[in-house]
Amino acid sequence: MDRLKNAVMVADTRPLLVAHILLQLQEDNKGLFDEAIIYHTNFSENDKKLMNSIMPCRFIDYISPIPKETFNLPRFKRFSPIMFVRYEIFNLIREYETIMWIDTDVLIQGDLSKLLEEVKKTGYAMLSEDPHNNSAGNVDYMRTNFFKSVPNYDMDRYLLCTGTIIVNRKLTIKSDYTNWCYKKTIEWAKNLNLPDQGVINALVQEFNIKTTPIGHNGVYGCFPSYGRDCSKAIYIHAWGENKFWNDWYLYNKFPKWKEVYDKWIDMGGSRLLDKFVPEVSIVIPTYKPDFGYFKQCLDSLIGQKKNDYERFSNFEIIIISEPLDQENITKFVESYDDNRIQLYFNESRLGIAASLNRGMRLSQGEFIARIDDDDIASPKRIFSQLSYLKENKDITLCTTEYNYFGDMNEGRKVFEGEMSKAWSIFTCPFDHPTIMFRKDFFINNNLFYDENRRFVEDWELWLRAFDKGMKVGCIHEVLMYHRWHNGSAGQSNKTVDMMDELVEQNFLKLDIKIPKDIIQIIRPWNGKVSEENYFKLENIFDTAIRNNYDFKIYDDKSLLHVFSIRLFEAKTGTLPEVNVELKENCIDFGRDNTENTVKGHFFKKSFKKNFKTFICTY
Repeated sequence: MDRLKNAVMVADTRPLLVAHILLQLQEDNKGLFDEAIIYHTNFSENDKKLMNSIMPCRFIDYISPIPKETFNLPRFKRFSPIMFVRYEIFNLIREYETIMWIDTDVLIQGDLSKLLEEVKKTGYAMLSEDPHNNSAGNVDYMRTNFFKSVPNYDMDRYLLCTGTIIVNRKLTIKSDYTNWCYKKTIEWAKNLNLPDQGVINALVQEFNIKTTPIGHNGVYGCFPSYGRDCSKAIYIHAWGENKFWNDWYLYNKFPKWKEVYDKWIDMGGSRLLDKFVPEVSIVIPTYKPDFGYFKQCLDSLIGQKKNDYERFSNFEIIIISEPLDQENITKFVESYDDNRIQLYFNESRLGIAASLNRGMRLSQGEFIARIDDDDIASPKRIFSQLSYLKENKDITLCTTEYNYFGDMNEGRKVFEGEMSKAWSIFTCPFDHPTIMFRKDFFINNNLFYDENRRFVEDWELWLRAFDKGMKVGCIHEVLMYHRWHNGSAGQSNKTVDMMDELVEQNFLKLDIKIPKDIIQIIRPWNGKVSEENYFKLENIFDTAIRNNYDFKIYDDKSLLHVFSIRLFEAKTGTLPEVNVELKENCIDFGRDNTENTVKGHFFKKSFKKNFKTFICTY
């Protein structure tokens, strides 16, 4: 009697990812599997031929029995129907000695033959997230897969991960397991958080399937969370949304994935992406940094998240440093051992504007974000802004609300849309370190920072960008913490002079020459003024509104609104629509403290005021 075959089972809608597994197996496990069972949806004949040249393949077209409307549920939207094909392993085992299911987000780094021996103990083996096997780095339980407990099941049993399933003919199949899994998927659909995994964990309990747990303290299925050492793992499992092909950290940390990808492309196989680049480039200019503060800044970026359980790391960090203290800065950056962090030294001192331009030109991402070397990003800042810009295609630049901490503890609300442009007539419309923008808009319109400016280089750039049609959106939550230092460059006389110069230019566009004694108080954050100066401001703003009807530079209602805000401050000394009084001070982290959260995000509601000259109706 002929020996029954060992098979590897793989499925995906993307041919490259299936071929990637086959090429990896041929490199480290040649001859371990007699054939590959490949479930697919319309692979090309060329791709099939190439896969067959790697190892014998059995191709099966897959049509999911799960109703299409099920995939409209929020959790199911994250998955392709072909993910559920792993249920078919219980039907297929009748034809084979052993079948090993492998997810396509796996990087194989060694011999898998021991796993095929392990499964013979019981006939069934899965990755386990118990204290001994530790595939994910932390223990987890069946309840993670469901929103609510399912009666008659032990929801506190250690979780079995469906990224690797091994079935041997020794397994006694007591029922139609495949059909049971499909039925329970449909029945429990609204309660499933991780659908296929929840159902298979329930299957094991329902039919009392004796399971050999595998993982071997992360040797198999090592989940490459940031900082975890998977170098000695036999294979690495990048479960979740962060994959080797869409996560700049994983892509750089594990170059083997790209090597195998290139091999497939050289064979003539279909591509996955035209190029691999990070989605976001975070540009940080630095000059004589405080390394304690700088560490807090970088730690807050390294710790970015998509949600409460999944990191976000598809970005690069570009540090542009003036040519000072190069040895210590280099050691500091190298201590992170993270290829996403790129350090460049200017050959001579260029200033912040030129450094930012250099960072913009070096960037690979579609989007550019800014932060200063002593600021702190909220854990979800980068992903939130990226998602906002992806969802709002008409928005050029996304800003956020923010808190000052350090020598000043205040919050700031931020305007968007036409209000942002109108606010720019007499102040920078948003905080520079809070922004993320579409790089192409700035490059295509030749919008770079003015390298002749040492101060307010950001505000001047935004004014030119508004002239080119820049549209500003804002996420109205605190996603950035701006460290304030008394006596910093932003408070110098030269900065004030350059701000006054921009105010003067903006009003000249409306054919208004601002007297020198007024230009110094026309901007917000200049507090209460005398009654005489108050009426001067009213007259200037009245003229500006009338002239804007002809010049049409600003939205009329928005211009009226920002003038009324300044007039309210000129009369009362307060700016309730933009300043936020914090009931609890933001925490200024000590230099040795690497915490990346700030407590005390409390706000008073903003309110609007009408003035006798300007009636606001929105």
